[in-house]
Amino acid sequence: MPLVHFAFGSLHRKKQYDEQLSMFIANILDPMELRASQCPEFIPVLQPIGVTLLRPSTAATQANSTTLALVPQNVPVIMLREDVWMISFVNIALNKLSNWKPIDHYGRLGLAFTDQFRERVRARLVNYYEYDSLNNDPLTLTHEDVTFLRRHEDPLVRERHLYFRKPAKMTPQFREATIHVRIKMENGVPHAIASTYDRYEIGYEFSQEREARVVKTGEAPSERFTVQDILCLIAPDEERATALKNYVRVRWGGGVAVRVAPSLS
Repeated sequence: MPLVHFAFGSLHRKKQYDEQLSMFIANILDPMELRASQCPEFIPVLQPIGVTLLRPSTAATQANSTTLALVPQNVPVIMLREDVWMISFVNIALNKLSNWKPIDHYGRLGLAFTDQFRERVRARLVNYYEYDSLNNDPLTLTHEDVTFLRRHEDPLVRERHLYFRKPAKMTPQFREATIHVRIKMENGVPHAIASTYDRYEIGYEFSQEREARVVKTGEAPSERFTVQDILCLIAPDEERATALKNYVRVRWGGGVAVRVAPSLS
């Protein structure tokens, strides 16, 4: 199964197609590397029975003090946020892209990689869970037992629990459970900001992304690739496909196919 990496989808959504292609060439094709990005992920933590926890609803900073407005948090599972360096892929056969709903969101411009590349970078599939089922989820219960009852951090349990799991769907309950406070510096003054994970609209189905990941450590890490690792390039339209074909011919001497991303059927 090919791994497909789409890039600079935000520019595509803004209809800045030429800039998207320029960024794709300058930041991926020219250096022949995929750069990891920091993505918010969440560790599910069960609420203790009979205990009501308070969550921040607003945050304000004045002088050297921070004030939080607290309200009861009536969600069964709290989602503790942690930013993770990763490179994301779509785990999908190329002839199935015409039915892959997120293709416009992620930009229709990318690279498909071979099975050999997948094995070398050790890409792993993301497992999707139902938020409402986390109280009985074996991995969540194992993490609770190891981390909070035995007070021992097991790297393997943590890896499985944090790095390669996502909710199947963005629900109001999941969003409510992700609220957190972050400190932002402005002109040397700290400001407390309360926010939730609201990048996706309620009802968005993460499971349709068919995601595979390579999790990295270090500051802005990357993964190198060669021409032989590329199964094909994927262009959003015929105009950008022609530009990519010229790039392949001039820079690599040919040998890499360019396909136009299919329209959703």
